Amino acid sequence: MKNTGIIRTGIVVFLTFIYTHSQDITTEFDGLDFKAELAVGFNYDFLKSPLDVSFDYPKAFLGMNIPLKYNLPQSIANNLGSQISGQFSDSAESEEFVPEAYAKQNANYSIQVDVPMLGGVITFSNMQMLYMQYLNRIGIPKLELGTEEGGDIGLLMRGAITVPVELSIGWETMTFGYAYEVNDMLKFAFNLHRHTFTFDLKGKVDVDILGKFDITISEEGVPDYTIGGDIDYSLHNIIDGHYELERWTPTFALKYWRFSLTSRFGMTARPTGYLKAKYSLPFFVDPETFAIAQGLEAGISDPDELMNYMTGDDDNLSKFRNNETNSVEYSTTAKMTWKMPQAHTVMFDIIPEKLAISYTKLFGSLYMELSDPFSDKAALLDTAEYPDTLDFRFEALMDHVLLIQGSFYSSFFNIGIYSMDFSFRDNENLLSNIDALKKIRFGNGIMTPVLNFGAIVGSKIRLLAELDLLPLTAIKTGVMYYF
Repeated sequence: MKNTGIIRTGIVVFLTFIYTHSQDITTEFDGLDFKAELAVGFNYDFLKSPLDVSFDYPKAFLGMNIPLKYNLPQSIANNLGSQISGQFSDSAESEEFVPEAYAKQNANYSIQVDVPMLGGVITFSNMQMLYMQYLNRIGIPKLELGTEEGGDIGLLMRGAITVPVELSIGWETMTFGYAYEVNDMLKFAFNLHRHTFTFDLKGKVDVDILGKFDITISEEGVPDYTIGGDIDYSLHNIIDGHYELERWTPTFALKYWRFSLTSRFGMTARPTGYLKAKYSLPFFVDPETFAIAQGLEAGISDPDELMNYMTGDDDNLSKFRNNETNSVEYSTTAKMTWKMPQAHTVMFDIIPEKLAISYTKLFGSLYMELSDPFSDKAALLDTAEYPDTLDFRFEALMDHVLLIQGSFYSSFFNIGIYSMDFSFRDNENLLSNIDALKKIRFGNGIMTPVLNFGAIVGSKIRLLAELDLLPLTAIKTGVMYYF
């Protein structure tokens, strides 16, 4: 069973276009328009060791990213355009288009306070861990299709369609921690994190189509007469969804001499919420695939086929006169599945407080899934009434993180690599399956570089300036205050 569902509704749109007769067809068609923005922000501060606190002085830190926007590489844009244009037609001759798409880093923030007390250091922090926002607008902004006057049958439509869709995933973490220094050789720390997760989907499928049709009926022994009418489709369709979750997880850290171990534990949880989509389309458009009715499509170049379609057994002529629609409604309150991996980091100080090397092994992945058993069962029993399901799945896999961390005078840097890949619905290993990236496979994903550097200047009040070059470009600023 195909799992197109409401996510595809935001990507696949169809605007009717027909007029057939023996005369030449005159058209004005701006073509498919697609603009997309992907904004992703991940807070690297969460990956810092719980032992990286001030044991001598109280300290407060406030930091945030300065968002930078950049266009996607042409090769990725071309690949995206090929995939999207394929949604509109199964024909190998369908014209492809290149979308306008770009990405940017979000302004994820961090607040952290360290206070020496109870023989150690009490830590509090609140971080916007992850914020991913996907916006797109897809549709056909202008369409005029018609023929010269005359003939036995005519069908003219003009219109436009706009489909704005916004998908956002948020993840914030509040941390309460305690670090203790036994002596110069031994330190340990314990953190407790409260994770808040939200998932929101908002969208509309707005169709505005106007037109008219006329058919001249010729019957033997009866004077010719004409049947006609106006076409008016003004359809405003809504997509809406919201899920949320709150869960606690622990982190432990231990350091002896130059070796340290940090263990961050994951979770499996079931966010609650809802997801629904209700939309209507003209009756001659398939509500699942958004394809035009075959009989009508054939009539584009064959007036007889169009006449048969309009006056056949299905009474499509009456449907045109009544501006009939096909409506589809999906809804579920089934629980989501949300998983976070566990990660264990081993670090060795090559030069104490100056240069270190670390390796992180992750078990599991960042996984999000929504499936509705009732929708699946109903779709299997009655494909006409339930042509689809509400299944949705996203997975981000990161593993084998190798980093070299340096800090000299007032400057610092991080350089390394890790393995990354993504899966979306039935499409597994999206990055590993790209031919151009197969040469840089690393573990179960592709090799992804990490490179950032910066400086901290000041004494009691210190200013942070950090440049993240890879994997996402961002400029980070912050202020540290020692009480």
